[in-house]
Amino acid sequence: VRHSRDQTPGWRGLEALSASPVAAEDGGADHPTTHPEVTMMNALPRSPVVVGVDGSGGSLAAIQFGAAEARRLATGLTLVHVVPSHSVSAPAPMMALPPNDLVEVGQSILDTSASRARGAAPDIPITSVLRRGKRSLELSEASASAPLLVVGRDSRPTLDRLLFGNTATGVACRASCPVVSVPPDWE
Repeated sequence: VRHSRDQTPGWRGLEALSASPVAAEDGGADHPTTHPEVTMMNALPRSPVVVGVDGSGGSLAAIQFGAAEARRLATGLTLVHVVPSHSVSAPAPMMALPPNDLVEVGQSILDTSASRARGAAPDIPITSVLRRGKRSLELSEASASAPLLVVGRDSRPTLDRLLFGNTATGVACRASCPVVSVPPDWE
């Protein structure tokens, strides 16, 4: 048996919500139910789209995609680079990079990424953030209130991604917003 909305007991629809106060159908005139006025806001301030950057080809494509989405959503763009909070070991005969050197390299990556983002979307606000810690955790935290988190697709071999982790997979499991993994050849 099919019922239309008008025949369903208790159905008032959105038009009933915009009238304030409204007497509840089941409460009678003695028990009015007040509903807040429903208004549509077109210019709500939105948190910026967050893009994780690392200087790779996937990261550069992620900047392009993130900038396009920020423009579409009428919001800003936040570029985030994460450096480890400990020294990174390198294969012999290279020396390990101390955390301070990683900060300098990270800032350089952010500067290059911001320049690229400004070229892609000169009309939106762009900010850069350097964080320390584990990539997937820091990116997830940085995007906690974002409408979208964008990362570049990892092009390392499958075995490397399995052994050393994959940022896109890590943030997809942890982020509280939608996550987009952009391939390096995205245009």
